[in-house]
Amino acid sequence: MFSLSSDLAWRATATATVFGLALIWLLSGVLAADETQIQPSLAQVNDAAAERANTRRPVTIRARRSVAFEKARVLALNGRTEVKHIAAVKSETTGRVVKRNVTDGATVSKGDPICTVEVNDRDARVTAANDAVTLAKLEHEGALRLRENDYQRESEVVAAKANLSAMQHSLVLAEEALANTVVRAPISGFVERVHANVGDFFVPGSPCATILDLNPIYAVVHVPEQFVDQITLGSEVNASLATGRIAKGEVSFIGKQAANSSRTFRVEVAVPNEQYEIRSGVTAEVGLPLKTHLAHQVSSALLVLGDDGTLGIHTVNNSIVEFHQVEIVTEDSDGVWISGLPSNVVIITVGQDLVSPGQRVEVQWVTG
Repeated sequence: MFSLSSDLAWRATATATVFGLALIWLLSGVLAADETQIQPSLAQVNDAAAERANTRRPVTIRARRSVAFEKARVLALNGRTEVKHIAAVKSETTGRVVKRNVTDGATVSKGDPICTVEVNDRDARVTAANDAVTLAKLEHEGALRLRENDYQRESEVVAAKANLSAMQHSLVLAEEALANTVVRAPISGFVERVHANVGDFFVPGSPCATILDLNPIYAVVHVPEQFVDQITLGSEVNASLATGRIAKGEVSFIGKQAANSSRTFRVEVAVPNEQYEIRSGVTAEVGLPLKTHLAHQVSSALLVLGDDGTLGIHTVNNSIVEFHQVEIVTEDSDGVWISGLPSNVVIITVGQDLVSPGQRVEVQWVTG
């Protein structure tokens, strides 16, 4: 009797347990279904947020109208100044140096004497050659008169003419030898160094001095291949020298052959240097103007980063904030020039960090 009752009790307990678990499972499905139906979609969440933003009081910001101007992007490259013409002045004759006509650091014009070599008998040779030419002229003229009277053969007249030509040639050589005793500057420029000293013995090719043609001087840079076609001959250029000087010049040469190692092209900027104040070999940062863009001038403080990390600026269109990705074209003392905006736009000047795209704002206008 006892065992039967225990068995019935166990069966009743098991049945109740199974029924309870089934009921819990069924209820969990119903609740989960209800919860899924109640969960709003992402679009609904965004719409609700936008509705709340529109119903809030608009944020007050300051803004100004801006008009775009044509502005060239500037490519900044490091280079150095170079002299295009260096004259190694050398002797063309033989003899001992008797005078140094200039010193190191002198400024000379083309044709100025640099070194003087002893004359010796060169002046006497010129005199003798002059006399020989005079005599040859008389002989040639006499031969012509005799031929007119049939007293002279044509061959003798030709011989007299050849002798005159030879004497004239000898005179030219004698005068040139005398002139070569003075070594003269082949170009105008700055005497970097005088190599000759009084008493030195010259032979043809002996160095006398080195002259630098410093006007103009050239700021030389090497431009990457992706930018070289955007550079124009004659473009005005600013170069900041390591000495602190700001030099102005224009593009005078754009190379056609790229360097094999760097794939860059040589570009030269001619800089006026009448007083020879700019030295050769000085480091220079050259700003090369590239093709122009429609750009707005703004303060760099107005630039912000978008959600994806891009550089941009906040503008206002019909009281709604917009974000525009921009690119810096160039900089000056008044701010930065940026491209990527419409030609006419309203730029937020105060409060750009307090707003987000799509937000409604109240604009207070500023000028300037």
